[in-house]
Amino acid sequence: MEEPYFLVNEFLLKDLDALKDVAAAVKKKPDDYIDRAVFLKDFTNTLFRVYVIQKDRLQREAELLKLEEEKNKEAEEQKIFAEKERLRLELQQKRQELVNRMQEMKKNEARLSALSNFKDIIDSPSLVVPVPGRKDLVFSKVTKSVLVYVLVNEKTYTLFEPVLAENEFKILTALEKKVDASLLTDNESVQNVIKEEAKLAGVTPTDIFGDLMRYYLVRNKVRFGKISPMLEDTDVQEALCDGVGKPVHILLDGKELVTNVVFNTPEELNEFIRHLASLTGNLVSTDNPFLNAVFDGFTIQATLGTEFVSGKFVIVR
Repeated sequence: MEEPYFLVNEFLLKDLDALKDVAAAVKKKPDDYIDRAVFLKDFTNTLFRVYVIQKDRLQREAELLKLEEEKNKEAEEQKIFAEKERLRLELQQKRQELVNRMQEMKKNEARLSALSNFKDIIDSPSLVVPVPGRKDLVFSKVTKSVLVYVLVNEKTYTLFEPVLAENEFKILTALEKKVDASLLTDNESVQNVIKEEAKLAGVTPTDIFGDLMRYYLVRNKVRFGKISPMLEDTDVQEALCDGVGKPVHILLDGKELVTNVVFNTPEELNEFIRHLASLTGNLVSTDNPFLNAVFDGFTIQATLGTEFVSGKFVIVR
């Protein structure tokens, strides 16, 4: 009885119909030799058929399991591929950022090298090719090289100032907060502060770098900001700004010319007008937007921009 019990327990409920066939074959009671032979034949055939059915089922389940494993493997491979692709693109982006940064550094080095060599050109007049309409306005106190110049024609007055790199601009912003206006008369002290701030920013200070920083410090703190160079030109009698987004006009030898200097936002223009008021020891506000003052030989009239009045100024030598 153990063998049938073992066989039956090896089947699952899925094979219930086949098991019923086996049970029906067992219930038959053979009376003679022939009947017993037929019984054994039927019983054997039934067991074999049940075995085949179970084998086919197990094979199908194995195939389904294999398909499921292959699907999971494919999904995992796709996930790994997607992660590799993400990392590749991220690495490519980082590499491009590094390349761009290196190119920017090379540009800065080339610009600084050009500025360093500019003194030799200035000191050797024979090497300078005269440019029609060019006028040099601001010179370095240390290297004597030209920092700012202007090109003039019949209609325009175009200023050229040294361009600051991003890290230089950050250093200048920090210096403007640290350096008091009274310190600017002491060039040695100013240069020491500039060198300290440059080292904090990881920049090696040079004479050219010191000149650039000092120029912008003087320009922004104790002079006329972005219009300072044109007022350094003794031939300019007047500078006029009629509002935001409009080029500053000048009067040069009795002729009105358009400059390339523009105050692009109301905030920028108002900040400049407040600076003019500070230079002259005055205060402007929305309640008192008008400025009339004299500074360093210039007569200044300005109006602070408000909700009702647009900002503007005129400076007359």
